[in-house]
Amino acid sequence: MTSPAERILVHYGAGYCAPEGWLNFDASPTLRLERLPILGRFIQKNAARFPRNLLPGDIITGLPVPPGSADCVYCSHILEHLSRADCHTALKNTFDLLKPGGVFRLVLPDTYRLAAAYVRAFRAGDPGAVHRFMHDLGMGEEIRPRGLKGLLVSRLGNVRHRWMWDVPSMTEALFAIGFANIRACSFGDSEDPAFRAVEDRTRFFAADGTPELALEASKPPQGDWGNACKQSSRPKARASPILRFWSGASLLTCAKISQILNDRLTILPFVNPS
Repeated sequence: MTSPAERILVHYGAGYCAPEGWLNFDASPTLRLERLPILGRFIQKNAARFPRNLLPGDIITGLPVPPGSADCVYCSHILEHLSRADCHTALKNTFDLLKPGGVFRLVLPDTYRLAAAYVRAFRAGDPGAVHRFMHDLGMGEEIRPRGLKGLLVSRLGNVRHRWMWDVPSMTEALFAIGFANIRACSFGDSEDPAFRAVEDRTRFFAADGTPELALEASKPPQGDWGNACKQSSRPKARASPILRFWSGASLLTCAKISQILNDRLTILPFVNPS
């Protein structure tokens, strides 16, 4: 492992979490306004200004980091704010940033957990179950902003969730791009101590204390993956239930996904809504 001074650690969607030693990026328009010469010092939209070591940068359009140079990449509660297509672009750009053997850790809301909670409340006769479900998904609008302010918020803001994920869908997306060694992870369990500085325990748990969706993956060592990885796609309906995504000498099977699910969701047994 290279020395800490030589390592490149990338954190995107960082917001106010900008630990020293990491390259912390955020795509907030407010951040770009704050960074304007002279004028920027008088602009403060939020309760506090962004940290000085937070850099403007968008993982979708590409971060100013050399390809294949990052030892670690981390993002927390950002991918759900992207459209499905943009999320795939973000994952691909993340993969390209990593050096062979580099590690990516991600955290985002778990749609399975939210859906299971909704079904339990629905079956218990809770009339507010669907409203709470929509609120927790972060995709609906109780009140639609109107006028110029509403237009600006809808165009420039990125508070709402645009596409939600669960363990199997995110695992499949990562493998389709070329990631290997995908596993369910939890706060502070990385073998690389660098993640201790950037991870926040509260981001790994929902308000009710249940775990969020958290995965760790790595870029295979150079030479361990080939064109088959890039050409992988979602299995056809008539295909075997085995998900044949090439990653080194291993195959991701349904059993592997089940193992990840069991690791994360044992506290949430499947609820048949019928």
